[in-house]
Amino acid sequence: MCNKKGRWGAIDLTGNFVIEPKYDYLGPFRAGLALFRIRERGKARYGFLDRSGAEVIRAISDHANGFSEGLAAAKVGNLWGYIDASGIFKITPRFEATRSVAGRLEVTRSGYFVSGLAPVWSGQSYGFVGTTGKFVIEDTFAEANSFKEGRAVVGRHKRFGFIDTEGRTAIEYRFTLARDFSEGLARVEEKEPGVGFSPPSGFIDLRGQVVIQPIFSTAESFHDGLCLVTTEDSIGYVNPCGNFVWRGPYVEYGTLI
Repeated sequence: MCNKKGRWGAIDLTGNFVIEPKYDYLGPFRAGLALFRIRERGKARYGFLDRSGAEVIRAISDHANGFSEGLAAAKVGNLWGYIDASGIFKITPRFEATRSVAGRLEVTRSGYFVSGLAPVWSGQSYGFVGTTGKFVIEDTFAEANSFKEGRAVVGRHKRFGFIDTEGRTAIEYRFTLARDFSEGLARVEEKEPGVGFSPPSGFIDLRGQVVIQPIFSTAESFHDGLCLVTTEDSIGYVNPCGNFVWRGPYVEYGTLI
């Protein structure tokens, strides 16, 4: 919860603050710990607190992600590693946090562990490491997300596809945009974007079959059987068959959570 001054804290079900709003950012609790951010001398630092508000891992990281499967990505300088719930590095920081693309620096990321695998940048490309920090799926990808529902979005040659947890291609690289699976469906785009043209979005299933045709200007992920979408002149929620269950004129909107 963020107050009017832009400070983050946490409230209980009655709306009372149980963690005072004093942080630049406070993430959701994962395995009993929440990521927080503070600024010291103008520089952001990241740490973790428990449900009582105690800062159990001091804010010493230059960046961090939430915990998953007992580990959290934490950045020191220009290198990512993984810490455990005590704040000790179990995977020594060695994965580079930037890469050079067309003469400019881009930020790279180390993702969440899912099924014992996490995407990291090796210095040349993305691959997936196990909880010991060794590569389990070879680093051959230009882009890679954490696994969701047994599939991970990966990119090669400006096209996106999906792999399974064995590193095998599950869905071919045929998309110009692909998002993570949620409730068995993933948003994709197949056409090339251009000046004044944004490709329409549709949805595929876990086999890569198009189950909702690409007719939407924008689309979120499915939650509780519904997905927020827009067209040129409307906004609404569709079901997993792509049928509108509610539709209205396009106005300001929020995401269904």
